[in-house]
Amino acid sequence: MEVQEATRPAEPQLAAHLLREEEVAGLIKEFFSTDPVKTRDTDRWIQTGVESLDRALDGGVEVGRAVGVWGDEGAGAICRMLLADSLLKHEGSMAAVIDTTGNFDVLALYRVILARLQNSHATLSSLCSSLHDVQLDASAEDIATKLLDRVKMMRVFDFVGVKEAVDEIRDELEGRCQRPAVTLKGDEQQVTETVVAAEEHTPNITAQPSKRTVVADSEDEASDEEMLFNDAANAPILDPTPLSHSAAPAPAPTPATPPLPHQHQPKPAFLLLTNLAQTLTPLFLSSPPALTSPYY
Repeated sequence: MEVQEATRPAEPQLAAHLLREEEVAGLIKEFFSTDPVKTRDTDRWIQTGVESLDRALDGGVEVGRAVGVWGDEGAGAICRMLLADSLLKHEGSMAAVIDTTGNFDVLALYRVILARLQNSHATLSSLCSSLHDVQLDASAEDIATKLLDRVKMMRVFDFVGVKEAVDEIRDELEGRCQRPAVTLKGDEQQVTETVVAAEEHTPNITAQPSKRTVVADSEDEASDEEMLFNDAANAPILDPTPLSHSAAPAPAPTPATPPLPHQHQPKPAFLLLTNLAQTLTPLFLSSPPALTSPYY
């Protein structure tokens, strides 16, 4: 009887052998550099404003990436700092917050933006000159309040709401969520024309002087017959004159203002989903995954 030789497990490989010397040298050089962010395009990166944290994140978070942040206390603060940096760097853009818990702290976001503006006079001056309806000598409080107008809050309660919110943001990014401008000028003019036409076609009614109504005595039969004839006499007399149709034609209704082009519509540049597990947990409780799932 032959004894089969047991399969030997693969020998472990050291992680240091998977990196080349050039890559290790580049990582060490960036780590000990005084300002590694200067070698990159700062518009393509958003930062928290904390030097040690940005250094640990290799200069910040690259624009266009999906990043998950977990933590007991500091997770919300990190997300608010990234959101504030996106609003300060991407002028003219918007940010969307999908709030699944209803506990997003807008006041804390305002404080972060205000602190960043007070610490950077160059950023404050740049926003004063670029934002509309803002004076050149506007205070940091006014600019921070103006930036909050560019944050779109979307309150959802389940995963279906999250999906609908994400689809709406996707349509805005692709330029498919543009609604025509609502203009009431043409409608008001049409209503006015209808009223004028109704007045033109209203027949002329000759006003008759009002007569005093007398309650007849039940014993006086002659008075009853006289009142019946008086009712027929009190009927309005229509003017037999034919209607005149020589009125001037009504002007054409003013067309509605066309919507702005796609490039003039503000698009969201930052999407924050506060708590995805809040909407996924009920789904797992109601319909648990199959036993063959590796995540069970």
